Amino acid sequence: MASKSAITQTQLAKATGVSQATISRCLRGDPAQSASSCTRIRKMAQKLGYVPNPFASGMARERREKNPTPSSSLAIIAGNPHYDPLKMEPEIQQLVSAARDQANALGYSIEYFWRYNPELAGPRMAKVIKTRNILGLFLLHLSQEELNVPWDQFSIVLQNPTDHSPLFHHLTSNRFQSTQIALEECQRLGYRRPALLINLADDLNRKGEIMNLGAYMAYSHLLGDAARIPPFDRNQSAKEFGLWFKKYQPDVLLGSGSAPLPVPCGFKIPQEVGYVSLSGGKSPVRTGATYVGDRMDVMGSTAIDLLTTQIHRHERGFPTHPRCVVIAGQWHEGSTTLRQRSTSPIQRS
Repeated sequence: MASKSAITQTQLAKATGVSQATISRCLRGDPAQSASSCTRIRKMAQKLGYVPNPFASGMARERREKNPTPSSSLAIIAGNPHYDPLKMEPEIQQLVSAARDQANALGYSIEYFWRYNPELAGPRMAKVIKTRNILGLFLLHLSQEELNVPWDQFSIVLQNPTDHSPLFHHLTSNRFQSTQIALEECQRLGYRRPALLINLADDLNRKGEIMNLGAYMAYSHLLGDAARIPPFDRNQSAKEFGLWFKKYQPDVLLGSGSAPLPVPCGFKIPQEVGYVSLSGGKSPVRTGATYVGDRMDVMGSTAIDLLTTQIHRHERGFPTHPRCVVIAGQWHEGSTTLRQRSTSPIQRS
């Protein structure tokens, strides 16, 4: 407990020329206060020997936790020039819902914007964000070029950055681990000859495809030579796919999307060959395919944790050391795989 002679917040307010409420907010790290004012107040508090009363601080904290009041705003801004993701994609709905719940639990309000909403064209988006006192931005599939805002005024978290995205703190799906999960689950189902379909020409998903490939190649080294199958490039023709399939005879295929190839190849799924989608997007969910899906709820809540941490530390703009949080997917067994009769152990070289 502070002694009776210790300086109080009221006395500190008089010494700095601000209100006692401002003193209280700055000393507890309220992000709504300016960083310069809070720095000046902390220096004066240290100079005068201010010691916080732990009992009073604990009571105030308990009141805030029981009755959180949104004092600052956050924004989720989604890309996709073709349609509003929140209206069309259940996965984005799940992500936004989890982010909103986490923001409200931490005492923040949160708003959603579609970057390509005609009503927010041109400089209007930046104006709306500024007038609504938004401190943090959670960007969904947006590059720096798609959004013209003063980046140094906001705390920022980016989801699934592309090769051209700025170096903000970001979250991404752990495609490497998700592919490992898919391979292990296929083994559990009895499949013994997994094969990977890749598309490294896809600019938007190249990073994910590379991680899929890395996990598959690492796993293939555990297989015997007879079971080791080279990946197939999805950009090749259906005829080449048929020749590859006949030569290597995989019993389960892994790849992005809801089907092995856009062109029907005459193979029956899952009777002749199983299929597992590694994308976790809306297509496998809607078609009932077996897939490894992204944990959008975890991604949404984690993004808000990263964002509010930056806000409380008064970190704005491009960070010196960007952090990346990777989130593993979750296995969903659907109609494109069968439980095989074979129970023989996997062969290892």
